[in-house]
Amino acid sequence: MDVEQETEGANTVSEAEGFHYCDVEVPVSSEHPDRKCSHKFQITSGTTSNLITHLCTNHNISKPAEEQKVNYK
Repeated sequence: MDVEQETEGANTVSEAEGFHYCDVEVPVSSEHPDRKCSHKFQITSGTTSNLITHLCTNHNISKPAEEQKVNYK
């Protein structure tokens, strides 16, 4: 199953086989031949915080404003 979430107008996170993947576009390199960060996060209760921290520190994507947050129930 592939689920994508939009952040700041770009698909930055995908989900597959029990993991979230960072899909932020990065320069092509041997580590990133497909131009995607591809940092992998195991889906756990702390995944959202880990993803936000990764996006903020590694890609300078800021935290969403309160009205942009999605509440899951």
